[in-house]
Amino acid sequence: MSKRTPTTLSAESVCYSFDGRRDFLVDVSLTATSGECWGIVGPNGAGKSTLLRLLGALSKPSGGTVRLDGVSLEAMRATERAMRIAYLPQRVPAAPGLTAGEVVLLGRYPHRGLGLFESANDVARARDAMALTETAAFADRRLASLSGGEAQRVHLAAALAQDPEVLLLDEPTTALDWRHQLAIFEILRRMADDRGVGVVVVTHDMNLAGRYCDRVLLMNQGRSVCQGSVADVLRPEVLAPVFDVDVTSIPIEGRSVAMLVPTDTRRGGEQPGGTGK
Repeated sequence: MSKRTPTTLSAESVCYSFDGRRDFLVDVSLTATSGECWGIVGPNGAGKSTLLRLLGALSKPSGGTVRLDGVSLEAMRATERAMRIAYLPQRVPAAPGLTAGEVVLLGRYPHRGLGLFESANDVARARDAMALTETAAFADRRLASLSGGEAQRVHLAAALAQDPEVLLLDEPTTALDWRHQLAIFEILRRMADDRGVGVVVVTHDMNLAGRYCDRVLLMNQGRSVCQGSVADVLRPEVLAPVFDVDVTSIPIEGRSVAMLVPTDTRRGGEQPGGTGK
């Protein structure tokens, strides 16, 4: 698959309110372009998942605008958005009775037009996506029979089969072991480098973000703390006050980015189990 015409997805000073909670997200901006991988990081409840939903037009901003190549997402047809932007949430709705192969083929739905059945191209794209995510062996198994990590890889395959210009992912490695965590980020990097996909991924793993992302947005309490290159954002002195922990940077031979390790709690902060919004 060759690279396409460059695409830009931009959030311009977006705000969001929900359930009577005003200003949950305030004046957050981000511009993701083709071939670039953004990491969105921050504590629980910082607004990371909410921002990702706004980028995918799954929620409507209370202020500001999200644009794809200069056109507001709200002004675009839903089918066009679905063809160009793929979104993988933390928790994907159950797919009772469907096999893994059928779930991946659902990723081709926006491209079917008026056709009721998958084309040979749809099937080929689905097979390629399953091969890339190492899920081909599950094709005929019911999704419900797979482990959480296996099912997560199947859902990623469905997003890749969609052949998007922009790929949005919310903590895609949560249920995965170390090998598959690395494999998923290798795939995301390949999507950006080889196919020109714009990737935006929410993650709690600073080291994966540091190794695979080009740029990082650090959020806290619904606001942008800072954004920029990995070297500028993922530094102990930047992260420590946001996460309320001391952070140690450990150089790794042969790598330009050091490993970040939380060492001690700095003060009484919020306990685990935030809203996750």
